[in-house]
Amino acid sequence: MFRDFIYLDINRVQSIIAQLQEGLLNEVMEGKSEDARGKAQMAVNLLAMLLPVRVSGSVEHGRGTSFSESKVLHDYAFEVARRSLEDEGLLLEDDGLDRDDVPKTGFVQVRGSARISDYRTLEKIAANYDKVDKVFSKKKEPGMGKQMKEMSTVIDSFFKDSIRVKITNAEGCEFVGPLSREHLREDIRDLIYKYSSTPEGEWVMLADIARVPEFEDSEEGAIIERMEEVDGGTVSNQMGKALGTLIGFQELFGSVSYPEVAVSPIAVYREIKSGAEA
Repeated sequence: MFRDFIYLDINRVQSIIAQLQEGLLNEVMEGKSEDARGKAQMAVNLLAMLLPVRVSGSVEHGRGTSFSESKVLHDYAFEVARRSLEDEGLLLEDDGLDRDDVPKTGFVQVRGSARISDYRTLEKIAANYDKVDKVFSKKKEPGMGKQMKEMSTVIDSFFKDSIRVKITNAEGCEFVGPLSREHLREDIRDLIYKYSSTPEGEWVMLADIARVPEFEDSEEGAIIERMEEVDGGTVSNQMGKALGTLIGFQELFGSVSYPEVAVSPIAVYREIKSGAEA
């Protein structure tokens, strides 16, 4: 099987390996790696490259290639990290995971359809909708230009240049999280150009569960109540009320709400299998 990564947060991968493979790290630091054999030796060599400083022992550093500089090792490091989570019982792998079974914390590997939203590009399109529409359409829809201007303001206020990915599994459970541009394998425009915003086929995401919003948190009445919970005529109370209103808008637009599950993506990829595996 081959993993076609479009996103890999190598910093999170490094953190997982460093914390869950502490024993091997200590061996490398103490120069005991000459005792390792086979796969263990490969893991030791990888961990040695992970370290920010050169260490003594049998591990070769003569070429001066650091882990962060070697893209070749990133994919292997991902598998080491994934197996480490698996071995420690920290990884939940369930293709048919129901939302009610999602734990409050931990790591999850989910499969399903994907959607990628690049808000930087969407904001630019919305802000220049009239000009773009004039190029591609002879018939102008009334009021659409104003709506797009308003949408541009919303995106600029709450999303800025963020990228969001959503993986929806077979049970309809939606896992949503932000993608850092620095960890994308290619520029986001190139990725969307090749795969589209809703890429075909099954996609896999390894992620850290951040929050599982409750149903009552999503009710509009609860948001309105928060916006109106401070009343009175003093300057302090009025400022509190204004702040409550802003927090209400932030909850509506700027955070994950029920029934979605908020996650911190570590990797997003599709699996390419041979005929025997498929």
